[in-house]
Formats: sequence, structure tokens, C-alpha cells
Amino acid sequence: GQEALREVPLLALPANELPDPLACTPLEYRERIRIPRLDPRCDVDGLHLGYLLEQELELLGGLLAGKIETLGRLRLLARSGDSRAYIAERDLERVEAWAQLTQVLLEAWRIGRGRPLERDALERCGAVTDVFLERVWELAVRLGGDAKALLAALEIGEVKRFHSRKIEELARFLELERYLDPSEVLPEEAVYDRVLKAAAPAVGAGLIEASEVRRRFEWLWMLCNAEALLMKS
Repeated sequence: GQEALREVPLLALPANELPDPLACTPLEYRERIRIPRLDPRCDVDGLHLGYLLEQELELLGGLLAGKIETLGRLRLLARSGDSRAYIAERDLERVEAWAQLTQVLLEAWRIGRGRPLERDALERCGAVTDVFLERVWELAVRLGGDAKALLAALEIGEVKRFHSRKIEELARFLELERYLDPSEVLPEEAVYDRVLKAAAPAVGAGLIEASEVRRRFEWLWMLCNAEALLMKS
């Protein structure tokens, strides 16, 4: 909600420097407006509209010219009725349809993937004493902040004399703090099935094309996984 809006920086481009949407491909347009990287753990309100209006560049450009850059900002205007100056009701419904599908995708992608581990979490956890802190944190960094991988490495003795009782205590803490999700990661097709099911009402209402759902899913899925790899690098 409001917190997500504050976390997403506004574009630096003034309206008169926005690229011509008729002279760009969608990829070129996103690059030129410097769209933020997709964070698969973000609140959907914080999504840049470039992820929801991926092909509708003229509509996207008009919203950006009005400093409406995230879904949350557009929703705030829609609630007051002020969005009508920038976007037709049918187009707004289409944005909301894509927002719903994107939220389903992001929530499903996050299953089994805890948030990246941070040093202060280890410092707050009583299971990791000062004696072990540096070695455990160095191991966590090498593993890209992956809590599951860290616990597995501790189990096989990557940090000498870090006892199993402490590993169990650390696991409970990490799960409580959402760094660890013990669920199995969903395979791509299982996530797509969820998205396809959620898309049925919007497809039936003619808001989005059924053929576009698969293509959009594959694009966003690729971005989610690419960002996850960046976090681990």
C-alpha cells in the first residue's frame, strides 16, 4: 500500500523527454524510461506500470506524463475518480486484470523462497553467537543469502562446532522472520496453471486475450528468476 509507494522512486524523466511510443519497441521504451527492475517480492501496488502496460505504450506514455508511474498511484487516483483524466474505464479494468494475474504469479513464485538473508538477522538471532557470526555470515554471503542453502551447509559441518541444536534454533528464527519458507518451490507449469485459472474471468470479459496470458507469464517469470539470480551474485 502506502509503504510500497514510498519505496518506489519516481522517474527522473520530465514529460517532454519521454520517448515517442510510436518510434520504439516495448523493450526500447522500457529501457529509455529507465523502468526499475522487477522485484518479485514487491507489493503489487509498487509495480511500475510498464509491467502492466507492456504493449500499450501510448497509454503508458500518457500516464507517465501525468506522473502516474506505479499501480498504487493509479489506484489512488481511481478511487477519487481523478484517473478519468488519464485513462478510460475499460483500460483501467484491463490494467487491474493484468495486476491481478501478476500478483498471482508473484505470490506463487515466492512460495518456497524466503527473502534474502541479512546480516542484522543473524545478529538478532540468539542461535548465532559472536564466536560464529563472521563465519556464518561469510557462508551466507557465498550462498547468496539463501537461508535454505545456509541451513543445509551448516548441517554438513561447513562451520565447525556449530551444533545441531543451534541449527534448529536458527531455522525456527529464520522461518519466523520469513527468511526461510520450508515449502517446496512451485515448478513453472504449476504457477502458470494458477495464473491461467485466475485469468479466466478477464479473458471471458474480453479484457485480455487468452494467447497473451502465456506470453506475458513467460516474460514475467523470466524477470523474476533473473532478479533472483542477481540477488545471489
